[in-house]
Amino acid sequence: MSISKIKVLALCLLISSTLIAQKKIAIMDLKPLGEMPTDDITTLSERFRGQMVETHVFEVMDRKESESLDQETALQTSEAFEEESEEDLERKLLEAITNPSSLGGEPLFDEKALAKAGEKQGAELIVLGYVGLKESTYSIDIKMINCTTSRIEKSISETHEGDWGDLISLMEEMGRRMAGIEEKSNLWMYLTGAGVVTVTTVAILLMGGEEDASLPEPPSPPQ
Repeated sequence: MSISKIKVLALCLLISSTLIAQKKIAIMDLKPLGEMPTDDITTLSERFRGQMVETHVFEVMDRKESESLDQETALQTSEAFEEESEEDLERKLLEAITNPSSLGGEPLFDEKALAKAGEKQGAELIVLGYVGLKESTYSIDIKMINCTTSRIEKSISETHEGDWGDLISLMEEMGRRMAGIEEKSNLWMYLTGAGVVTVTTVAILLMGGEEDASLPEPPSPPQ
């Protein structure tokens, strides 16, 4: 095989790998806004995470890795707390006295600290969210944050009033939407698959494959 053909083959393989590259993403459990059963939070979080995994759009970190991010974030927060001046600590104490409710409940995500911790563990993106319940109406807010820039890349908000089964379905739908999988995305997946096949075919032809060599079949178009 000539050097020029080797270079062309390497370029084709690089292009095809880029088409199917996956970003590593960490998906945190939802945090409740107000009083909600822990089992309900876990169920909703797992349905959302599971749907994100099934889309095959991202390389999703496992649950234990995501839990370690919370620990790393808590460590960063505690270190920052130790570095605060007496004036800052006094101001926070007065704020707590003025607003006692700020001391109760589960703390909100520290988005910048979480993004920094995610980057240290190799994540490119991190997904976090909140779920609240008031008078039989659920409110769900989920966002995707870039670990390098700490900027929000995507945000989805929904409200739901109905039975539990519909809420589970909504979480699955939100998982697909966060991954960019809409109804029309089947066409994108077809074109991407066809692109990979085309690149492979070009590589085979440029290498001067045998006439009877079988080429990969392109994916079927979406219905």
